[in-house]
Amino acid sequence: MKKLRFARIKWVDAGGNDQWEDNDRPPESLPVVHSCGILLQLNDKAVTITHSVITEKGQESRLGRLSIPRGCIKSVRVQKEGSGRWKRLI
Repeated sequence: MKKLRFARIKWVDAGGNDQWEDNDRPPESLPVVHSCGILLQLNDKAVTITHSVITEKGQESRLGRLSIPRGCIKSVRVQKEGSGRWKRLI
């Protein structure tokens, strides 16, 4: 079994409003989100994490998945299982 990599991701989420408002009202700022989890995938389109992994008899399964588009990501830091150091990837 490969070692797990834990990820801390700082990203900007979409925002919006479903109510009538004046055109001269300034748009609301977009929320900055901090997400943590076990890194599943990092590629040129998205970063994907999960919050739970079961490793049993050579098989791996996961519970939950969050994929964040790369264009929304401000930073990604990872830590290998058993390591105390965080490395910045993005």
